[in-house]
Amino acid sequence: MKQIAPDNGSDLYDAEDPGFQEWATRAKMLGITEGAYAMELVDAARQMDPYLDDNGEHTDLPVDKMMSDLDVLPS
Repeated sequence: MKQIAPDNGSDLYDAEDPGFQEWATRAKMLGITEGAYAMELVDAARQMDPYLDDNGEHTDLPVDKMMSDLDVLPS
């Protein structure tokens, strides 16, 4: 999809700097992601990395692999 560059007058509206609550939420999510890696839930952890790294990278979602992984989970 073609992206249109913002004009000179566009900027964040009514934005605030992140505070303690945002810092705490990010720290919690980093811990959850590290736990997912430790539990070998790599697909789930990899999907969170671009958000937590704030780098804007796109990741491929291996849907077929994720669906086949469901077959090995205990009921």
